Amino acid sequence: MFLLAGQSNMAGRGLIDDLSKESDTELSDEESDRICVLSREGEWRPARHPLHDDKPTAGVGPGLAFARSILDFLPEGARIGLLPCAMGNSPIERWQSPNGDLFRVAFQRVQDGRAAGGILRG
Repeated sequence: MFLLAGQSNMAGRGLIDDLSKESDTELSDEESDRICVLSREGEWRPARHPLHDDKPTAGVGPGLAFARSILDFLPEGARIGLLPCAMGNSPIERWQSPNGDLFRVAFQRVQDGRAAGGILRG
């Protein structure tokens, strides 16, 4: 599992247009089976843009491209679980341990991913 934390650049604000939709549909069957995102309900689903839902303007971000770029370096059949928890326009204090509310949200996302069978890698 990889935690996708940060501000709007991680959450993704790129427009979801024909090109980004095409890049989603160009995922091979193997990629679709191996790259998943943890939903708010705690279930793994195939990764598609937008990965985050922090704001109505959520769109294309770097998470899916990152997952695709490391897939070839993993053992055959290994899966990538993405844990989106970025929040655009959030001050750093909200991310600081132990009392920042977004720190606690990120920590909970990791716990939810573990409960769904994942192992944190980054």
